[in-house]
Amino acid sequence: MNLILFKESFKEKQLLFSDPRAQHILKILKLKKGDKCFVGFLNGKRCIAEISEVSPDNYVNIIILGREDSFPKIPVTVLLGMPRPSIAKRILYEASCFGVSSLHFFNSDKSELSYSKSSLWGKSKYSDYLYKGAEQSFSTQIPKVNIHKNLSCALEEISKNSLSIILDNYTSKLSLGNHVKYYKKNLVKNQKIAIAFGPERGWSRNELEIFKDSDWRFAHLGARVLRLESAFVAALGIISDRFEFWPSATESKLIHLYN
Repeated sequence: MNLILFKESFKEKQLLFSDPRAQHILKILKLKKGDKCFVGFLNGKRCIAEISEVSPDNYVNIIILGREDSFPKIPVTVLLGMPRPSIAKRILYEASCFGVSSLHFFNSDKSELSYSKSSLWGKSKYSDYLYKGAEQSFSTQIPKVNIHKNLSCALEEISKNSLSIILDNYTSKLSLGNHVKYYKKNLVKNQKIAIAFGPERGWSRNELEIFKDSDWRFAHLGARVLRLESAFVAALGIISDRFEFWPSATESKLIHLYN
């Protein structure tokens, strides 16, 4: 965790010791009165905060010293055949770390229907993994998450003007890196990228035909068959780097207040 994320903006806030964020401040960061840490407001500003008071047995009080913009989300939309809940948690976390714009999970032909009925998707429980990803990546921005009953419904949410790529190791002739290298030259300014990942058991023939009919470009990640979460990280790394969505290293204009 490289910042502590809050849902709402504030100038000063009191955290009871029962709050996990207070526990993180005291037991993990081991901060005392006068120490500073980075905090952030959900989809808003990143800030430097000071521990202004630590009650002996009740609360921690923090005040905001300075604010700045957080990293923007990258213009990437992700489609995923619904995976097992344990894998979905990792995907949610990594998607937030990378800063993708949105995630569209759908019931694939080879997905178990029980996956989409998991308690993970109830009462926005999945948001916990988005928050953790943002905190890890020193960002306040989290992706929007959508659940669809099938691939056709998910495709309706993808802009027709997007550069759309489906990953499939068995039918694709060009690697993802070579695709990006070729299409980068013709990418229109502000054009979005869409990338599709199949479920853990792969795409069905029907789904592959739907992608072909929708003019999606097919790409692979090499001869080795990767786990979904490994392919997810590898693909987003390639896209983010090749399309120059990472123009600079980690930086903050507030660092002078931290020292």
